[in-house]
Amino acid sequence: MSRTSSHSSTRLAGAAVFALSGVVASGAHAQVPRDPAFDRMPARPPYLAPMRDDTGHPMVKAVAAGLRKQLGRPRADSAENRALAGLPPPARLVNEDRGHIAIIRGDQGELDVNWNDQNQLQNALLTVIQAYYDTHPGRNPHFITVLTTFTVDSVAAFYLPLANDVRGIGYQRSTGDEIFRSVPGLALDGVIFLNAFRKYAGQNAPLGGLTFNQELGHRWGSFVYFQDRDGPSAEMLGRDCAHWSFLMDSENSAMEGNVWRDNGNRTFTTETSFYNFGFNPLDRYLMGFAPAESVPDWFLVTDVGAWDCSQPYRGQELNPSYYPPIFGGVQDQVTVRGTRVNISIDDVIAAEGERRPGYAQSPKEFSMAFVVAAKRNDAISDRNIEVVDELRREWEAQWEQDATQPGYPSPNLVTTADGSGDPGPGPGPGPDPGPAPGGIGARCSSFADCDPSVAERCVGLEAGVSICTKLCDVDRDCPSDFCCVPSMPGDQQERFNWYCVAQQGAACEDFSRPDPTPSPGGSADPAGSAGGTEPPPGGGSMFPPTAPAAPDGGPSPPTDPTDPTGAERVQVSGESKSVTGCSARPAQGGAAWLLAPVTLALVARRRRR
Repeated sequence: MSRTSSHSSTRLAGAAVFALSGVVASGAHAQVPRDPAFDRMPARPPYLAPMRDDTGHPMVKAVAAGLRKQLGRPRADSAENRALAGLPPPARLVNEDRGHIAIIRGDQGELDVNWNDQNQLQNALLTVIQAYYDTHPGRNPHFITVLTTFTVDSVAAFYLPLANDVRGIGYQRSTGDEIFRSVPGLALDGVIFLNAFRKYAGQNAPLGGLTFNQELGHRWGSFVYFQDRDGPSAEMLGRDCAHWSFLMDSENSAMEGNVWRDNGNRTFTTETSFYNFGFNPLDRYLMGFAPAESVPDWFLVTDVGAWDCSQPYRGQELNPSYYPPIFGGVQDQVTVRGTRVNISIDDVIAAEGERRPGYAQSPKEFSMAFVVAAKRNDAISDRNIEVVDELRREWEAQWEQDATQPGYPSPNLVTTADGSGDPGPGPGPGPDPGPAPGGIGARCSSFADCDPSVAERCVGLEAGVSICTKLCDVDRDCPSDFCCVPSMPGDQQERFNWYCVAQQGAACEDFSRPDPTPSPGGSADPAGSAGGTEPPPGGGSMFPPTAPAAPDGGPSPPTDPTDPTGAERVQVSGESKSVTGCSARPAQGGAAWLLAPVTLALVARRRRR
């Protein structure tokens, strides 16, 4: 597959939806010879916040199978009949729609259960799903996305398949059935569970887009085999047989894999960037958004000691196909020796059959409901809902952009509360409420909030704040009182985008020259953590401090639980100041504002609605 602009990039600064939950064991007890490059894991990017995808977790698979059975049974009104059917008691849930977000709360403690237990997780999700339909008559979304006010530790994020009506995408290899519908009469294809919404707030916002992309991507992939000389092969598959193999040249897909460079001497080097995760042409073919003839060939590196994707370990050695993509910088990329196997879309079709419905007949419009599940005593402030709604809009726009095959129409994902139902002819949904488009420096949730005649991007700064801005090379490319600042610190700033950001102080700093001297007293963390930080070597710009990791490996919630975006005030030379239009961190030793690289907002295409 081409590594140029054949897929829309997701600008991320370190989302690790693929991160493994366990520590990778060394190859000391390896039973299969492998390249020494696999004996070490590359360093994580700075302040990477792991968020596991547990779609293939045995507990999640059991919950999905249980829900498919329970949702397929006729509803029983009485507690006695529900008990005989193996259903939980009738829930006394309180529903409150706030804007486009549905809040479902168990005021009698119906959701105050152990979500880490398989049976209780299954019943809790069943309760939430049924409560949604009970309180939203006439709504019929294809997907329900569930966020929580609390953290579930045993599993992180996952997709629960409840229906599939597409042949030729390998679904039977994951669920055992190729075609099924668990809830007759409903359009519901699946449930996306994303865990606590605070995991994606503030400086961790970029994590959400990648997590959302992969979980919704599991509606169609990644399960397909390809035909080799010995018959159908699963070698393209890696972790849980539901993600692309570490050894597949997957073009920075959100479904994992890597970008591999063929060095021409039977060695291959990763060139994956954690700034450009999206979907590749094969992903889009499986989704029904690209015809087979638009999918270029790709390749797989073999003969490096990987084995069947159903076996993560042999002894204490991790299957090389299970490794998460290389997230680090140039120094972290790995080189392996192996054999190149070229693969074409015809090889996939030979193993799986043609996709049916084909591209021309496949749906391109989908609807989704966003639900926040709350326990009895969990407070949900207006600001909490604003944050969830900002995530909803950003994820929708980013997925549409990344799922679009160049040269073909974009798919449409409708997440507004009044836009649900089976897609069909008729008037389209109305626009999301929001401010008029703004110019450079105006606050934004997505590019739809920006004036496209002057702005090019909606870019996130610290504390969850995003502004309308544009790319630049020098300060004169920006309006007056704006500086051209880098999105990434260090010696290789020219590798990253530079943006126009509001000037603070009398002049713009020359960011092309390193300034290793920290300002007195360090810098303040706008998210609330104390203590100074040392500047990175070779650059005057600074990564923001990171809060200690939560027990589940995810980001810790901010200090103020009612405001997950954190403060919008920053400390400058010992004085607290506010910034009109944006909130960001001053560079060490300078007066201009720097973009925080781990808080870059997703670049969203202009919405059609």
